[in-house]
Amino acid sequence: MHFVVLTGLILKKLLHTGNSLKIRREGVRLFLLWMQALQGNALREQLWIFACLIPGFPSPQSELGPRTLDNLVNPPLSLQETQVTPEEISPLVPPQAGDKAQEDLTGYFLEALLKYMVNQAKSLEWKCKDNHEKGFAFLFGNFKKYYLPHIFPNFSKETSLYHPILEVPSMRPKPYYSVVKKDPETNEAVYCTKESLLNARVIFIRWLVSFWLEPRSNTGTHIPGVDGERESVPKNIQVITV
Repeated sequence: MHFVVLTGLILKKLLHTGNSLKIRREGVRLFLLWMQALQGNALREQLWIFACLIPGFPSPQSELGPRTLDNLVNPPLSLQETQVTPEEISPLVPPQAGDKAQEDLTGYFLEALLKYMVNQAKSLEWKCKDNHEKGFAFLFGNFKKYYLPHIFPNFSKETSLYHPILEVPSMRPKPYYSVVKKDPETNEAVYCTKESLLNARVIFIRWLVSFWLEPRSNTGTHIPGVDGERESVPKNIQVITV
């Protein structure tokens, strides 16, 4: 029990929003490893932290109100807590003068979470090797619960590949895109739109497509994204920012 509490405090210190982005990103990686180890034993607080790892998404609701990474790392004290007050968790390494800033924190942490969710899936040693796949399934199940409904707000759960709805859906308004700049590394056009979380949608689709294009091993349990680091994404998938 003491080990679990200590691990939670260390991870909260790494995830503190006052840290540099590099430290926070490493905190995300280690937190996902911990969640894979906990799986069904994860407490509500750990699930709330998972739901708050990516800034820019709506806060999960609880009986205490909206949960944010700040009030999960340092919970507000009630008036009755007068005997013992826990020490406030402070940042480990604040941002430095030479640190590279990120224009889109939502995209930055979403890419990190998707990457670590799969390429860290086999980093833990289990006696039962099936736990590798179960750990990934646990993380992805919570990703679908807390993030996908906001990334795809118009997604219909009433249809599937096996039982499709064949009626033509109503026409949705076409979002307005404008070219903001050229990516200096790829020379691809970077677009801007006011549609909420559109860039997150593009990041998730690119991540999903890379699974289908990735070479797969013929033996053993396969978790998409684990068997290679090479990214293969069609050139016609554009980069979009909000």
